[in-house]
Amino acid sequence: MRYLKLLLAFTKYGFLAQLEFRASFWFAILGKTIRLVIQILFLVAIFHNVPRLGNWSFEGMLLVVATFNLLTSLGTITFHRNLVFWLPNTLRDGTFDFRLTKPISPLFHSAFRVIDSMDLLSAIPVMIVWFYALAQAQVNLLSGAGLLYLGLLVAAYLFYFSLFLIGGTMSFWTITGYGMGRFLEGFLKLAIFPPEVLGSPLGIIIKIILPIAILAVVPTQALLGLVTPATVAMFMTLALAWVALAYIFWRFGLSRYSSASA
Repeated sequence: MRYLKLLLAFTKYGFLAQLEFRASFWFAILGKTIRLVIQILFLVAIFHNVPRLGNWSFEGMLLVVATFNLLTSLGTITFHRNLVFWLPNTLRDGTFDFRLTKPISPLFHSAFRVIDSMDLLSAIPVMIVWFYALAQAQVNLLSGAGLLYLGLLVAAYLFYFSLFLIGGTMSFWTITGYGMGRFLEGFLKLAIFPPEVLGSPLGIIIKIILPIAILAVVPTQALLGLVTPATVAMFMTLALAWVALAYIFWRFGLSRYSSASA
């Protein structure tokens, strides 16, 4: 309950801080909405010329895109910028020292200190598209497949978090995280389309070497009844393994941290 109250407080103060620059705030939301619309129009243009993309119908692909945007919205609202942009700033100016003295987890503080209200409002059109995609695919979130989908979404969020935690932890050595942040943001874009649509062997290579590409695909496949138990087990194991690896790396980075005042 204490951490939940902190999240609510972070959300309130983040919203008030961003409203100090209202024009920039609303233009940023408009820009993110336009980007979502462009993705959907791009998808419509593709399926205007071909009936299927690999094994995917328009409804299935729309659900993948909606799921991808839902996940990235959840990430950018919470830990995304905190870990790869704001955390390096605190290491550089010495304010990270104060996080170590507070009676809360420094990882929690570093990952969720700024709740981005701009992305919170930008998530509204994302949710509209997501509900529309669910309706078009004629799926029910309260069914067994729907509950499995929601569970895999949680696993995907943890997988997403672990990658950015690793990127943020590297700031203990590099001090700046801007380059790593931009790299991870570009890397994340691989998850917007299923590897299968790229054909073989490129799609197979991306799925094996760059597993982030299945971030939104596996949950969507589960919802559509197109996933095997083995794939579900693999995805859950992969997510938990990356979280464990990221946490161990964070602890290692924290143990090597030298106070800016030292």
